[in-house]
Amino acid sequence: IFFRSPSRIQMSGFKNGVLNGRVALVTGGGSGICFEIARQMGLHGAKVVIMGRRQQVLDMAVAALKAEGIVAASSAGDVRRP
Repeated sequence: IFFRSPSRIQMSGFKNGVLNGRVALVTGGGSGICFEIARQMGLHGAKVVIMGRRQQVLDMAVAALKAEGIVAASSAGDVRRP
């Protein structure tokens, strides 16, 4: 489910810590491109909250983010439904 790039943010065009003190909410962040977006935001200093429909996928994604030192949490739900 998760794809990790071999380096953390070595190839980034942004300075380290550019998102320090920020919180990022990423919908669909449990897998795929949105997971990598959440990961990169976390590696750049943001605390990350990911949202998705499948709690098991979210739990695995949060564990992967935390393993890289990212402060992360999740919320299960469907953004298409109020």
